[in-house]
Amino acid sequence: MPRARTPAMVNEPHLRLLGKLLSRGGLATAHGDLAISPAGPVLVFEPRERGWLSLLPARRLTAWEPSKTFADELQHAGIRCTLDPAGNFDSVIVVCTKFKVRNMWNIARGWSLLNPGGVLICAIENSCGAPSLTRFFRETFGDVAVFTGSRSKVLQVTKTPANANAPLAEYLKPGEGIPVKNSSLVAYPGIFSATELDPGSTILLSAIPESLHGRGADLGAGYGYISCGIVTECSGITGIDLFEIDALAIRAAERNLSSLKSSIPFAFHWQDVLAPINAPPYDWVVSNPPFHLGKKVETNLGRAFVRRAAELLRPGGECYLVANITLPYESVFDNHFTRWSVAAVSLSYKVFHAIK
Repeated sequence: MPRARTPAMVNEPHLRLLGKLLSRGGLATAHGDLAISPAGPVLVFEPRERGWLSLLPARRLTAWEPSKTFADELQHAGIRCTLDPAGNFDSVIVVCTKFKVRNMWNIARGWSLLNPGGVLICAIENSCGAPSLTRFFRETFGDVAVFTGSRSKVLQVTKTPANANAPLAEYLKPGEGIPVKNSSLVAYPGIFSATELDPGSTILLSAIPESLHGRGADLGAGYGYISCGIVTECSGITGIDLFEIDALAIRAAERNLSSLKSSIPFAFHWQDVLAPINAPPYDWVVSNPPFHLGKKVETNLGRAFVRRAAELLRPGGECYLVANITLPYESVFDNHFTRWSVAAVSLSYKVFHAIK
């Protein structure tokens, strides 16, 4: 018997369990084995780390991966990526996130693209709702195979005549756009601050003067809230380039800025801000950088955003950047800008204003 292939090391428990099941060709339970079609096409929603995907032939795989960093890695490995999955698949794998609405949207989309007799597989951490999703699967699809691992579960269901018309239409609706509270903006499932305005972005926008002018960049633009505010309040703006790692967020930003019907030129870049950016020097840069990597606070992310802002500015250009009140970015501003000050502060946030 040939040795089972071992996936590259992955950090998340639900992916470790999924990789373990795939490497053994399926683990027996009272309901049967993990069963992926031996030859048919496979659609994977948000595979993230590509190590476990090495257990499946790349030529059979299509991935929906909105993270630019992960999408680039997958394509480098020969896996087809798309932001608009279509067609029919014999197997669909949904790697669940911490966002329930996003998970249900992906499950509903996957089910609609699944061939009769095909299998839907979901991998989810216990802390992200594995128990409630298991109950939902049983109530909605009937017979469900449940594989339990350390802090995670993998669920499998086969599409049969009895469950083919499972009532999932309501879970597709958020993909059409989610209204952001107290604004005219829309977002999409699972993107940052999708249902209400982020207070950090709000204090940042309040600190930006109406006199801001010229061409600028919005680093980590999200769904475009800050850029929309700048366009509305600052009459001297001549152009904005928006950079965002999340494809859904940059789509929402394009939709939101287009709704302003402004004559100002915008450019939307699906790009990791920390990857090389080929752009002329900007007059100004604004940013609400992330400070989490997964579930961990990662201050180096914000520091890298400060350095990138400095690189992109012309001499004398301005940077407005918001940070959690506890994050120590002051030394980075000392090292990369001529001068800086705190333009606004609250109990939770501080806004830096720096001149290159």
